[in-house]
Amino acid sequence: MTSASHLKIEPSAWERFKGVEKDEVRYLDIKCLGEEGKDKLRVSGSSCYRENVWDFTKEYPEYRSSDVTLNFRKIKFSDGSDITDPTKSLYLDQAKEYVYTLLVEPPWSRPKLTTYFSSIKNGLKAIFNYMFENGFNYLSELDEYDLEEFLGQLANKNHSSGGVITNRTLTSRSQGLDWLYEQSTKMTHGLRINLFRGFGSRAQWAASAAETVLGRKESNTREMPDSVAAELVICAIKDLRLADALVDMRLLKDRYKCREVKQDDLPIKVAEVFKKYGVYDSCSACTERKLASRVRAAAYVMVAMFTGMRISEIQEIRFGAENNWLVQKVDIDGGIKNFHFVVTHTRKLEPRPRVASPRYLRHLTAL
Repeated sequence: MTSASHLKIEPSAWERFKGVEKDEVRYLDIKCLGEEGKDKLRVSGSSCYRENVWDFTKEYPEYRSSDVTLNFRKIKFSDGSDITDPTKSLYLDQAKEYVYTLLVEPPWSRPKLTTYFSSIKNGLKAIFNYMFENGFNYLSELDEYDLEEFLGQLANKNHSSGGVITNRTLTSRSQGLDWLYEQSTKMTHGLRINLFRGFGSRAQWAASAAETVLGRKESNTREMPDSVAAELVICAIKDLRLADALVDMRLLKDRYKCREVKQDDLPIKVAEVFKKYGVYDSCSACTERKLASRVRAAAYVMVAMFTGMRISEIQEIRFGAENNWLVQKVDIDGGIKNFHFVVTHTRKLEPRPRVASPRYLRHLTAL
C-alpha cells in the first residue's frame, strides 16, 4: 500500500464512522492503489474491498443492517446476470471504485451513506445496463451522443406500474448520475462528460423530459377517502381486543405446561377461547400466530393513522410504555392540558438518527 497517497479532506461519511481503528480502515486514493493493495484494503470494520458485500453495521450500529449493507449483486443486467458475474468484472471494478470514492472523498452535497447505497440500484444500474447492451467497457468511453441516447431511453422507459412518467419518476431513475460525473476525476476510468450540462441540473432534466411535472406540494397519490379511513379505524379497534385472547391463550399454555390442563382437554379449551372472542371457525384453524398478526396489523393502523409516521418510524418504536409513551402538560390559552405522545426515531434528511419530535396521539376513548 506504499503507492497510495493519503487524502486530506473534510470529514466525510467515512470519517463519521464509529468504533473503527485507523489501522483497520485507511483513506486512500484508489487510482494510486495497485491490485495487490486492493486485495488488502478494508472498506469497513467488517468488509474488504474485494468482497461483493460491504457491511457497515459496526460503524452504524443504530441503523438497520439492510440500510448500511451494500450488496453489489443487486446491480442486475438485462441478460439475467448480476455485476459479480465474471463476464461483468470490468463493470464491478468501476462500481467499487465509484462507491469507494463516495466514502473517501464525497460529492459537495455530502449525502448520507444510506442515500449512496439506495442510488446504486437506480442511476448506476441503468448506465451499466446501457453500456452492456451497447458494447461499452468503461464509463470513460461514453461521449455526449451516447449519453444523450442513454437519457432518452431512461426517460422513455415505461412506468413499472403503468402510470404517467413524472419528473419525480425520472429524478428517482437518475439518482446518483450527477455524482458519477463529479467523482470521475477520482476514478481510473470515470465519466468524462456531465450528463446534465445542457439542462442545468438533474432535476431540470427530469422536468424537461417528464410527461407530467409535479410541483413541490403536488402529489399524484390518490388520497384515501374519509369513509375508508373510518372503516379501517373501526376494524382496527375491534381487532385490538384480540390482545385479550392472546393473553388467555398464553395463560392456557402455561397451565398445560404445569399439567393443570390435560392434553385431551387442550383443544376444547382453545376452542372456548376462540368462541369467547368471536374468532372460532370450525372450517379453519385459528392459531395464536394468526391472532398475533391481526393485533399487530391493528396496532400499525392505529399508530399510522393518528401520528402520520412512516413505516420505518413505526418499526423503530421500542417495546415498553416507558420507552414509547410520553405525557406532557401543555399550556393552551391559560389552561393546562395533558398531551399524549408516541416516541420513536426518524432518519429522514439526517446524517444520524435523532429522536423524533413526539407526535400527538388522540385518546382512543374519544373515538
